[in-house]
Amino acid sequence: MADLTHGAVDSLLGVLSAVIKDEAQLLGGIKGDIQFIKDEMDSMNGFLLHLTKSGDDHDDQQRAWMKQLLETLDIRQTKIRGSDTKHITLRKLKHLLAGDNNHSRDGESICTVRMPANISKMTDMEVLSRVEISHGNELSEVGSLKKLRKLGVLLPGREQDIKDLRREIFKVVGRLCSLSIWIKQGTLSEAASLDKDESDGTFQPPRSLESLSINGMDKSGLPRWVAADLSCLSKITLCDTHLTAQKLENVVSKLPGLLCLRLRRGSYTEDVLAFRAGGFKALRFLLLKGASITKLTFEENSGPQIEKIVWSMMNADVAAKASATGIEHLGGLKQLVLPEDHSCPLVEDAIAKHPKSHVIRPLRATMINLHN
Repeated sequence: MADLTHGAVDSLLGVLSAVIKDEAQLLGGIKGDIQFIKDEMDSMNGFLLHLTKSGDDHDDQQRAWMKQLLETLDIRQTKIRGSDTKHITLRKLKHLLAGDNNHSRDGESICTVRMPANISKMTDMEVLSRVEISHGNELSEVGSLKKLRKLGVLLPGREQDIKDLRREIFKVVGRLCSLSIWIKQGTLSEAASLDKDESDGTFQPPRSLESLSINGMDKSGLPRWVAADLSCLSKITLCDTHLTAQKLENVVSKLPGLLCLRLRRGSYTEDVLAFRAGGFKALRFLLLKGASITKLTFEENSGPQIEKIVWSMMNADVAAKASATGIEHLGGLKQLVLPEDHSCPLVEDAIAKHPKSHVIRPLRATMINLHN
């Protein structure tokens, strides 16, 4: 990390030097201020270069400086163990980025790191991505993070754990832009729910929420506070949530700003996914992956802005009977992605009815394009 930061500072120094040289006459009296900044960055650059050369052999003062300076800790695609973050205390840290998706044919698993025990001391924290907790009470200090805008957490599905999560979400709800929840497989209790409870006290809907991802809440599904008045909500990803057709039509389809809908394994309870007239007015992207959906229907004036559909069937049998009705009503459709290893004859017959079908690529491919 020191190597990368040193390079970035070195590059910035070059830019500053050019500014000072080329614009000296215009800068006039503030030239001295810029020279001071350059000297400071020279000092920082030297410090980072020293860290690069010394490897892991840092003294106490160096470690203290690193703690004071570090704002982003990005350990995605590294071999750092998840437990290593449990005891970090980086007071200036703004972004803790961890974990990667491990995709499988039937869904998604994630890599995580542990929630730092001293998270309340990191008061500048804005992004907590893919942190794991063993008990809901480990979240008790998250609500005190006044700048937190993105939270991604993996936790057990016991009733008290979900209640603790719900309580902390409600504390930051006014400023939270992104929320991702993964429930540890096999831990969800019957009574666990993300819905508001009487013991939660005053609750304000998360009107600033832009992205919502829920994985594993198959008992209660999509929480009731996801409603049509969440005008900022533009992206929803669901897995093992058992969304009903009624909730899809009455709630999800009426979200005015929804641009992206991803339905993964176990996210939807029906075989037919129906887009009713007047619904999904802003939707641009639809992904169906690992879901048991075998039929798509689009009524006229539904999903008028849809540009891309990715439909990944679970197996050859599903692909063979998969069908799509009303695709010709999707005037904005540009791309339809189908599985390259399965034949989908009924879907291809439906595409033939689209006004732009004459430009469909004639070969069997993963992607079928519709464009002017």
